[in-house]
Amino acid sequence: MIEYLTMENAAELDDFVKGHPMGHYMQTTYYGASRPDYQWNALVLRDPEGRIIASAAVHSRASRFLGGRVFYVPRGPIFTTQEQFVQIIQALKQYCKKHYGYLLRIDPPIPAHDSQFRQQVQALGFHIDARDDYSAYQARCVYQTKLEERTEKSLLSSFHTKTRYNIRLAQRRGVTVRLGALSDLPIFHAMMQQTAKRDGFPCRPQEFYTNFFREMGDNVRLLLAEKNGHILAGTMEVIFGNTAWYAYGCSFTQGREDMPNYLLQWEMMRYALKQGCTLYDFRGVEGGPNPENPHYGLHRFKQGFDASFVEYMGQMDLTIRPFAAWLIRRGQAVTSAVERIRARISAFHAP
Repeated sequence: MIEYLTMENAAELDDFVKGHPMGHYMQTTYYGASRPDYQWNALVLRDPEGRIIASAAVHSRASRFLGGRVFYVPRGPIFTTQEQFVQIIQALKQYCKKHYGYLLRIDPPIPAHDSQFRQQVQALGFHIDARDDYSAYQARCVYQTKLEERTEKSLLSSFHTKTRYNIRLAQRRGVTVRLGALSDLPIFHAMMQQTAKRDGFPCRPQEFYTNFFREMGDNVRLLLAEKNGHILAGTMEVIFGNTAWYAYGCSFTQGREDMPNYLLQWEMMRYALKQGCTLYDFRGVEGGPNPENPHYGLHRFKQGFDASFVEYMGQMDLTIRPFAAWLIRRGQAVTSAVERIRARISAFHAP
C-alpha cells in the first residue's frame, strides 16, 4: 500500500530511513526542512502489517518556464527488493503527473557495476547520467572508510604514513578542535567563500548553512579548528543511522600549513567510532583516482584516511511530459546564453 506524507506526519519515515542499509540523511524530514527552496513531500510503501518497507522523500520546485515542476529524490528512493523499487517508481510517476511534473530525477546509491539494476531503470524509461563532476545534483564518485570492528588505534594505524604525520603535526603546532555554534556560522561562511574562490566552485549563501545546521538538529555537528584563538578551518559532520558523513568543509588560506583539515577529519572519525558508526563517508570527488586527473589531490587526501573509491551509477532522469520538458530546456538554454552574453558585456565595460 502506498501512502503520501507531508512534513507534519512523517516522523515514522525518519525512523525507517535511520534503520535501513540504504538510509541517507537527505531522505529525512530534517534535510527537507533545511531546504525551503524546495517543496517537500514523501511517499511510503507499507507491508500488510502497516510497516514501512520502502520510501521516497521528494523535493520539487517550479521551473521559470511554463510552470512545470522537477521532482527530485536525493540519494533515494530507499528500498530492499526490485519489486519495491518498481512500486515506488510507479507511484512517483503518478504523483508527478498529478502535480504538473515534467521530470522525475532520482540518484540512489547503487554501485555502477550493478548491471541488473541498470537494466531495470532503463527498462522503466530512465536515462542514466554518468557525469563524474559536480555538475550533477549529487556526486557520482565518493570515498568511504569502513569503521566496523575498528578501534581508534587500529583506524589510525591504517592511515597513510603522511596522513598520520600531518595529524600529529597539527597537534604539535597547537591546533585544537572545538564544537561550533550557530553564532560561528558567519565565520564558517567566510571560510567557505575563500575556499570556493580558491578551489573554483560556487559558494552557497550563508542562509543555506544556517538552515542546514539548525534543521538537522542533533544529527549535525559544526567543528572548528583553531590555533592561538584564530579559526583556521571548519567542517560539518552528519551522523544518521550507522553512517557519518563529511558534509561540508572549508578553511582559510592562511594557516593551512598547520594541517587543520587533517586534524578535523581525525576528530570526526573518532566521534563516528564512539557513536557506533560502521561507515564514514567523505562524499564527492571529481573523476576517477587517476594521477592524470587535475583533481587527483583531493583523491589522495581522502585515500590517506584508508578510504576506498566508490562509484555510483549516477543521476537518473525520467521524462514525464516530453513536450513540456523540451520547451523548458529550450527556455533554460536561451536564458543561460543571454546571461553569458550579459556577463561578457559587463566584463568588457568594466574599468
